[in-house]
Amino acid sequence: MQDYVIVHELAHAVHDGHSNSFWNTVGTLIPDYEKRREWLRLNSNPPTVQFNVISLIYYRWFKSM
Repeated sequence: MQDYVIVHELAHAVHDGHSNSFWNTVGTLIPDYEKRREWLRLNSNPPTVQFNVISLIYYRWFKSM
């Protein structure tokens, strides 16, 4: 699951939002991203601290580059 979160955040370095192009980029690296996204939706309500921390770290780091 962590690879999905990292790829998701890396894709934001190229795409600002969650457009079709964004999801195509994610899907290129994580072909089963839809299953993982659904798992997170079902099992992270509210989102886990680990998910939020990883997302924040990668988002800030890649946006600062």
